[in-house]
Amino acid sequence: MKVVLATASPTRQKIFSNLGISFVSHPTDIDESLREGEGLEQTIERLAREKAEEAMKSFESEQEVIIFAFDSLVAVDGKILGKPKDEEEAFAWFQEFRGKKVDAFSGVGILGKHSGIQFQSSFVEKSWIYFRADSMDDHIRQFLSVGDWKGKAGGITVEGVGAWLIDKIEGDFPNVLGVPVQRIGEELRKLGIEPLESLY
Repeated sequence: MKVVLATASPTRQKIFSNLGISFVSHPTDIDESLREGEGLEQTIERLAREKAEEAMKSFESEQEVIIFAFDSLVAVDGKILGKPKDEEEAFAWFQEFRGKKVDAFSGVGILGKHSGIQFQSSFVEKSWIYFRADSMDDHIRQFLSVGDWKGKAGGITVEGVGAWLIDKIEGDFPNVLGVPVQRIGEELRKLGIEPLESLY
């Protein structure tokens, strides 16, 4: 089965590589505008699903293919945060994170064809990141100077220097990185696909 990742994220690609899965990277470009009356979880699930559907247009001729697409957002005090536009915005956000719990959401879209049958699934997985209350502005600046915050939801990264700003994490750790591995396995099995048989 051909495995396609509809993402340009190096972190997500690294997770699949660490799982020993060979894949094709095929990022998609869709309209990610929010819709009026749509909730946070509805939004990221829809975006992940639409990214998978857009990617499938390039692999329609494949008889055995599975596409994974993703979307991530974080929220603090009920405020939704996407990717910071610059370092100063990231700095302001991390000042706000001190001593707080940040909700991390990953939307996943799965779409493919197996044994002549087309299948599709989408879901949202949630984890919680607790930030240290004693991080100084200088600590935040040191983290930001490394550049790991770029392109990340909320500017948050729990690997590398960013780990020093975090007190603890609840929920599926890979989900904080954007790939809820255990939940993906559950969803695939519901679709009748055993990861250890089909993805290698």
